[in-house]
Amino acid sequence: MSINQVRPSHMFRLQRVEIRGDEGALQSVLNELEARQQDLAMAAELGKTLLETNEELRKEHQETLNVFRQQIYELENERRLLQSRLATVENDYDLQIKELQNNIVSMRIDVQKQKEMWKTMENERLLLIGELTQQNQSMSKRLAATTKNETRLKNELSSLRSQCNHRKASMHDNFHLLESLRQEISQLRAEKSRLELKLNNVTFERDQLLCSLTECREKMNDMELMQEEHLSTVSTLPSWS
Repeated sequence: MSINQVRPSHMFRLQRVEIRGDEGALQSVLNELEARQQDLAMAAELGKTLLETNEELRKEHQETLNVFRQQIYELENERRLLQSRLATVENDYDLQIKELQNNIVSMRIDVQKQKEMWKTMENERLLLIGELTQQNQSMSKRLAATTKNETRLKNELSSLRSQCNHRKASMHDNFHLLESLRQEISQLRAEKSRLELKLNNVTFERDQLLCSLTECREKMNDMELMQEEHLSTVSTLPSWS
């Protein structure tokens, strides 16, 4: 074996550059993932606020409906009592009818506004689901890339171990290069330790990505369930159209 064969090759230096580039990409993934988690938290808070607002509107609508029914009941009683004097109070009665008609029109307008509000909420929900789906796909691709990088690091580590073992065996046949081989073996061991540490970091980051992906999917399912419950509540309200 010659001295050139036992020296570190240019391939190792190229691999170190690639590894440092991967570290920057992984850090970028982590930063983007943290921003997406903050967006999800804000979306959840917005959903909660919309739910509370919807409950208040439903109560106000029910109270208005009860008042309207009570007014009709009172007017019917008054109509029966005033039938004998209808000719003298006809003008006043017409004014009351017009007022009731205005109330009905106003209530129909309110109901239409509520329907439009729910339509807007549904569009926003679909848009949010689309964005979350794209985020899930992006994180899945990054997770696959991380897994591929982990496999590559394992292969490099295995190659270094093979080289180390091979050079240990060659030491007995190349006694005159013993000191040089010892230095290179020390470098290989240091490189092996560095790759093992990087492999552990990549494995940890991959697990974090998997955990974040699972949490994101659970939040999507919760939001869809909450929206279905709201739509079910709205469908039970009486229609004034």
